[in-house]
Amino acid sequence: MDLIGHHDMVGLALSELRQRLVGTLRAGQWNMRRLRTLAKTYGTPPAIALVNTCVAMATSAEAMPSPDDLDAFVASVEPFARKLLDVQRQARALGIFVDDRELLTCPKCGLTEDVLSDGRLITFSGSRGPDSGLRFIEPTSADGRYTCPRCGGRARSG
Repeated sequence: MDLIGHHDMVGLALSELRQRLVGTLRAGQWNMRRLRTLAKTYGTPPAIALVNTCVAMATSAEAMPSPDDLDAFVASVEPFARKLLDVQRQARALGIFVDDRELLTCPKCGLTEDVLSDGRLITFSGSRGPDSGLRFIEPTSADGRYTCPRCGGRARSG
């Protein structure tokens, strides 16, 4: 609240302060409710108005980032997303379920998937027993349904 009240003393224009506060609010660097409470408790009427305006600007539909900001964000996240996909491929190769879909059950024969505490994907029939070693077959048709490796039925989630 002191910075808002004395922005001119540190050479910060009110418009720049407003822009920076809105940016940090959008980025989630402030708890908006707490900031409003602090403004109400310690701020002057102009400071309270500024905080309320910034919160409104940060949460409005018009507060969407610019296309340049979105492009920069995508460029900064893309290497991490690619690395995540690589790690998921490696995990799947090791039989680890990466939680990228619902677990499956075959309505015809009852073959069911589950995940062990170490992340390994297993299948079993009836009450949970040892891993059958079977794995549902990835979809190849447009309907996106998995195929049961035991009976050829079309598997469904859950």
